[in-house]
Amino acid sequence: MASVDRQQHALEVLKCINKAITNLRLYSDQSAQAINATEKAYAELKLFLRLYKTFCFGLCDGVPTLEGIAFDRKGREQLNALTLVDTLAKSGFEGLTLNQGMDRKRLKQLLSFFVATPEQIQKAGGNKAFIQLADLNDIFCVLGGTDKVLSTPCFCLITFANCLQQNIAEGVRQEEISSFLHTRSGGQQDEASQKVLRDQVKGVRLFSAAICSALQPLQQERLYEISPTFNHLLDSVSLALTAEERQKMADGAAAGLVGQLDHESLSLLFCQRFDSPFATALFSSLVAAIDKERFRALIDFLRQEGEKLSLSPGPKAAEARLLVEGCCRKLMETVKGRQLHALESMGMTEIQRQTKRLQAGLSALAQGSLEGLRNKEILLHLSGAFGQLMANKKENVAAAIIQTLVGGLKLEDAELRDRCGQGLGLIGEKLVALACWSWLEKLTPTFLHWLRNADEVDDSWIRVVAVLQEILVHAQKTGKEELVEKILSFFYAIRSGALKKSAEARKQVGLIQDKSVDQEVLQAYLKQCFVKPIEEMHCQKIIMSGPLGIQFLLDALLANTKRSERIKLLQILNSVGASLTPLLLERLQSPMPWYGKRNLLRLLSGTGDEKDIKAVHGYLSHEDLRVQSEALSCIQRLSEKKRKQELLDALPRISEKLKFQVVRALASVVDEEVVGALVELLKDERYFSADIKTTLLVSICHTLGRSGSLQAQKALQAFLGKEDARPKNMAEQVWRAARRGVEVIEAHTLRERKRKNVEQHSLVAGKSGQSVSEAVGKDYTPVTNLAEELEVYVLLGQNRLTAAKSLLLDLISTMSYLHQFDKAEALCHRLVEIDALALEDIVHATEIVEEQKILSVEQEEGMRWTDVYDFLSTEEFNCLYSVMEHVTYTPDENIVVHGDHQQLLFFINKGRAKLFYQDRRGNEILLKTVGTGEILGADSFFKASAWTVSAASVGTVDAFVLHREALRRCKSSCPELETKLESFCQQLGEHDSLKVTAINRRMQKRYPLSSPLFMALLDDDGNGTGTTLQGQAVDVSIGGISFMIRIKNVRQFLGRQVHITMPDGLPECPLTTGLKGVVMAIYVQSTLKEGAAVAVPCSVHVQFDQPMLEAELAVMVS
Repeated sequence: MASVDRQQHALEVLKCINKAITNLRLYSDQSAQAINATEKAYAELKLFLRLYKTFCFGLCDGVPTLEGIAFDRKGREQLNALTLVDTLAKSGFEGLTLNQGMDRKRLKQLLSFFVATPEQIQKAGGNKAFIQLADLNDIFCVLGGTDKVLSTPCFCLITFANCLQQNIAEGVRQEEISSFLHTRSGGQQDEASQKVLRDQVKGVRLFSAAICSALQPLQQERLYEISPTFNHLLDSVSLALTAEERQKMADGAAAGLVGQLDHESLSLLFCQRFDSPFATALFSSLVAAIDKERFRALIDFLRQEGEKLSLSPGPKAAEARLLVEGCCRKLMETVKGRQLHALESMGMTEIQRQTKRLQAGLSALAQGSLEGLRNKEILLHLSGAFGQLMANKKENVAAAIIQTLVGGLKLEDAELRDRCGQGLGLIGEKLVALACWSWLEKLTPTFLHWLRNADEVDDSWIRVVAVLQEILVHAQKTGKEELVEKILSFFYAIRSGALKKSAEARKQVGLIQDKSVDQEVLQAYLKQCFVKPIEEMHCQKIIMSGPLGIQFLLDALLANTKRSERIKLLQILNSVGASLTPLLLERLQSPMPWYGKRNLLRLLSGTGDEKDIKAVHGYLSHEDLRVQSEALSCIQRLSEKKRKQELLDALPRISEKLKFQVVRALASVVDEEVVGALVELLKDERYFSADIKTTLLVSICHTLGRSGSLQAQKALQAFLGKEDARPKNMAEQVWRAARRGVEVIEAHTLRERKRKNVEQHSLVAGKSGQSVSEAVGKDYTPVTNLAEELEVYVLLGQNRLTAAKSLLLDLISTMSYLHQFDKAEALCHRLVEIDALALEDIVHATEIVEEQKILSVEQEEGMRWTDVYDFLSTEEFNCLYSVMEHVTYTPDENIVVHGDHQQLLFFINKGRAKLFYQDRRGNEILLKTVGTGEILGADSFFKASAWTVSAASVGTVDAFVLHREALRRCKSSCPELETKLESFCQQLGEHDSLKVTAINRRMQKRYPLSSPLFMALLDDDGNGTGTTLQGQAVDVSIGGISFMIRIKNVRQFLGRQVHITMPDGLPECPLTTGLKGVVMAIYVQSTLKEGAAVAVPCSVHVQFDQPMLEAELAVMVS
C-alpha cells in the first residue's frame, strides 16, 4: 500500500483536477476561473509526478485505489463526491495512468473528455472513440481489462478475492480448485486434474486460483499467518509435475499474480513458507517478476505493517510482527533486496552528511551569520528544518533565524538579500501549514516590504504573495480588519498599477487573490456599506478584492430592490474607474430587467469613453423609456468632439416622448447643421403626439433661439405665422417660446451691429485719449465686452440709473438664456455694485438665472428623482409618463391655493415649493418646504379633499403634474398603476403636511437680544445671491432668532434660505461668523398692505439648520 503521505498528495491532485473540470463546465475556457483552476491542477500534478514518477488511479469494484491500494475511508468519502470519479465510473473505464511526460497540452486533452457534453461524446461514436480521437489511448483503460484502449498497461491492482473471481470467469471451475486444496497429503491428483495442470495456460490459471482461494480467508480476517492449505497446495502440485513443468508453472503463476495482486495481497503471499523445492522456485519466480520500484514499495509496505503491529497488543500481533519482519529480511536477502540495501545505505550516508550541513547552517543563521545561505541546499531544506524546530519547541531558535533573515533584507549583497527573501517565503509557507498566525502577523510588514522592493517575479516572490493571501483570509475570518486593509491595499496597488510592477507581477497577484475570494466575506462587507455611519473602507475592501469583488458588486446591484442601497452600490462602483468598463460592456449583453440595463448604462457613463458609445446606440430604442433616457445621458457624457453628431444621430432613433431631451441637449452645440435638422423637425409638428407636443415644440424654439441663425429666425417667423389661426392643440407657452426665440436672434443680430459700432467708437475714443471708464466716471471692468454692457456704463455716466438697470436686467436675461451662467451671475453682482438698495431688481435678476439653470438641466434628471419610478413596470411607467404634464413655475408663483378642489399630484423635479397658511391677521406662516424628489398633493389627490394649505414656488420650480382624470385613462391598460402610486405615497407619509394646522413654533426659551445683524439671501445650493439686508435682533433661542427688518416684497422671502451674521458680536460668539437657517414666518408691523411699493417694517423669524450649544447661546446673550 502506498504511504499515507502519497495517498494524501494524490487526493489533493484529484481535487485540483476536479476543480478544473468544474470550472471549465461553468465558465469559458478563457475565463480567469477556468485558467486558474487548470494551472493549479497542472502544478499539483507535476509536483506529484516529480516525486513519485507515475500517477495510477483506479476503480476496483467501485473502490478508488492508488497504485492498486485502496484509499482509506476518509479518502474514499472525499473521492466519491468528485465529479471526476463519477464520470470515470459511468464512462466504463477502470482507471487512468499519468506519467512524467505530462505537459499542459496533454492535461487539457485529458480535461476535454471530462467536460465534453453527451452530444459531443455521441457524435464521436462513444467514450472509447472520443478518447481515441483525443489521443488519450495511453491514459485510460476499460473495465474488465478485455478491451484495452491503452497501449501500455495501467495498474488497477486487486485482492485475492477479486483475482479468484477473474480466474473463475476465465474458465477455471470451482470443483477443480477444491480438488487441489483437499487432496490427501502425499496423494496423487487424478488423471483429469494432472492433464489440466500440464496445460500451460489452464494449469497456470488453476494454480493461481487455488493460491488465491487458499489465502483469501487470511486476508479477509486481516491476519498475517502461515496457511497450511497453501503449503499442502504446493506439495500437491509438486507431485503432479516434472521438474521442468514445475518451473514453468512457477514462472507463469508468478507473472500473473505479481501483475494483478495489490501490495497487501503480495505481502501475505510472501509471508508464507517456501521450504520445498517447488516452493523455493515459486518464491524466486515471484521476486524475479516484480520490478524494482514495486519491490521497493513492497518493502516500505512491509516495514509500515511491522511498525503498526508493534503498536498492537496481544500475542497474535507479536507473532504476526515476527512473521512480517522475517518476510522483509528474507526479501532483503535476495539480489534485489541487496541492491535496495546498497542504495539505502548510500542514501543514509548522504542523509547523514546532509543533516550535519543543515545543522551547521541553521546554527549559523540562529547566530546571525548568513554565509550558509550561499549554499542553496540550506535554503531548499530550510522549511522542513524550521518545522522541526517548531515541533521540538525550539521557538527561540526559530525566532532568531527569522530575525537574521529579516536583517539580511537590508544588505547590499544582492545574492544574500534575495536568498533572505526566499528563506522568509519558505518559512512563511511553513508557518501557514502550522497555523502560527501570530508569527505571520508580525512578519506581514516584512513580507510587504520585500515584495515592494523585489525586482524579479520568481517562485519566491509568488510564494510570499501566496503566504500573504493566507494571512489575509485568516485575518478576514478572525476580524483583524487593520491587517486586512494593509494586505488588500497592497494587492490592489499592484493590480491597479498604482504601485509600479511588471505585468507578470499583476498577473500572479491576480491569480493568487482570485482563488481565495470568499463570497461570505464580501457579503459581510457589503452589509456594513449600508449601515450608518458608513465605513467607506468596507466598500473599498470589496473593490480591492479584484475583479471578482467588482463582479460581486455588479451582481448585488442588479439583484438589489432597495433604491437607497442601489444608489450606494452605484457610488461604490463609480469609484472603480476605467477598469470597470469591460465588465459593464460584457454584462450589458446579458438579459436582465430594465433597471439593470439603466444602472449599467449609468455606470458606463462615468467610466467609459467615446469608443464605447457604439455599444449604447441600441438602447436608444429600448422598450423602456427610462433605459432610453439613460442611454442618451450616457452618450452625452461619453461624447466630446463628436457630441453634435452623436446627438443628431440619436434624434431619429429615440422615442418621440424623449426627443425633447435630444433637442435641449443640441442647444449646447447648435450650429447651422443642427438648425437644419430642427427646422425639418419643426415642419412635422402636426404629426407630434398631443401629450408631448408642447414640451417638444418649446424645446425646439428654445434651441433655435440660441443659434443666432437667420435660417432659424425665418423658420420661427414662419411658425408664428400660424398663430392667428390658433390651432386648438397648441398651448400658449409654445407661441411665447417661439416669440422669445425670434427676440433672442434679433437681439443677437443687433448686438453684433452694436459691437461693430462700439469697436469703431473705441478707435475714435482711443484717438481722442478718452476711455469708456472716463466717460462713465467709474472704472467698471466689462464682464462680456458686449455692446449692451458698454451702453449700461455709458448710461451710468449720464446718471440715467433706471435705464442702466433695465438694460442690465435684459442682458442678464439674455446671458442666462444662452446658458452663459458665469457671466450672468457676474452681471448680477455688477447690479449690486451699481445699486445695493435695489432689492427687488437684485432678487429678480437672481431668479432669472436660477430659472434658466433649471431649464438647462437634462430632463432625464427629473426621471431619476424618486423610488416611484423604480417599482413600476415598463408598461406602467410608459403610461404614467405619457399622461403627466411638464410645467415650470416662476419664482413665487402660486401652485395651489387654500380651499382649491383640484385633484393634482405634483412630482417636484427641480427647485423648492413652500407650504404655508395665513393667520387671522393675514400673515403667511410657513409649514415646510418640499424639494427635488418629493411629492406634493397626495392627500387631496387620492381622497378628493380640498387643499387645506397653500403652495407656492420658492424660486423656479420644474415639476410633472398628474391630473386625476389622466390617471383614470391609464386604468384599462395598467389597472394596478393607481394602487401602486397610492401605496407609495402612503409609505412616504404626508409630505405636503396637509393635516398641519399650526406653525411649529420655537419651543425653547427665548432670550432678549438687541444687536444689529445682516441677513444674506442664499440660493438652493446654499451659495450667496449677493442680496444682503440689515436689521435689528429682537430675541434668540437655541433653535432660532427673530429680528426687525424693512422689506418691500414680503412673500418672496418666506421659505428662503438665509445666512445671519452679527459683525459687532464677540469673537467667540457663533453668530459672529454666521448661522444658516430658513425664514419660517414674517409678520408685517404696519397698516400698509404687503406688496406696496415701499419697504415696510417686518418681524422675521428664522429657524436654524443646526441648533446652537447652550454655552454658545450663553456667551451671545451675556
